[in-house]
Amino acid sequence: MRRFMLALCLLGCLWGCLLGSLSACADVAVPSMPPEGSTPVYYLTDWPTNAYTDALVEARYLVSDQNDTIAFILEQIMAPPPDEETLRSPFPAGTSMSSYELHDGLLTVNLSGEFTSLSGPALTLAQACLTLSLCALPEVSSVQFWVGGAAWPPSGKSRFSIADFPRDALVLKPVDQKLSLFFIDPETMALAPEDRWVILHETEAMERYVLEGLLGGPTSQDLTSTLPEEAQLLSISTEEEICYVNLAAAFYAEQPPYTHELAIRSVVQSLTVLHNVQAVQFLEEGQIAQAYGPVQLNEPLS
Repeated sequence: MRRFMLALCLLGCLWGCLLGSLSACADVAVPSMPPEGSTPVYYLTDWPTNAYTDALVEARYLVSDQNDTIAFILEQIMAPPPDEETLRSPFPAGTSMSSYELHDGLLTVNLSGEFTSLSGPALTLAQACLTLSLCALPEVSSVQFWVGGAAWPPSGKSRFSIADFPRDALVLKPVDQKLSLFFIDPETMALAPEDRWVILHETEAMERYVLEGLLGGPTSQDLTSTLPEEAQLLSISTEEEICYVNLAAAFYAEQPPYTHELAIRSVVQSLTVLHNVQAVQFLEEGQIAQAYGPVQLNEPLS
């Protein structure tokens, strides 16, 4: 199942976990013989296609096709890795560099507004990838992140060097976790839990595992799914104990296998079993959903 889970379930990981509290169980992958004239560019590990690695970031050695190596690295790291299915860019789609300045080893990179959508561990990993890539150049000793001509984030650390991202802090250990997914019992027409054990990386959020499990249906022949087959999960995250479930518009237009209320309750009950989720807010294409059939969704449900 893990190969179908998406990687950005890193949002449950804390800054400190990424900067030294994790114990080393793997290393950032580096080829023993890099191609001549190449430079390392670091990307995020894409766990759906490379689920059995513990590394959060990995390097690919690329040969620059332009004279400006700094600009080349920035362009490469903000785009999908070339011919690589197991890695992905750490930056949101549309992120670009507006300018950069190198002075006495400090490289100030001015990024577009899309960069501000990153927070928590996602921001940390983007900073790690860019810092490790650029500080591999002999002329760069540290990197400072700017957005709109000012340091970003406005509070906290915005300047980094390789020492800020030790290799053993960029790995996670696999652990077993128990989930309780609620499906329908056709005989009683009531929701019943199906317990599952999944393997995920420590501190990795479980919310996506829950939704992917519900969408995939039960393993028991005594239970059936409450969700329509066309349901598509776009994103999922939890903030202040509210889990935001972002579904494609087709979900809200489709008739569920049973009732609209059972479909919604199966999601809410499955997610609120998690210790960090107290309520669920449904979204439609990124906006607060208003209703699913007769069920009102404009407020978080618990």
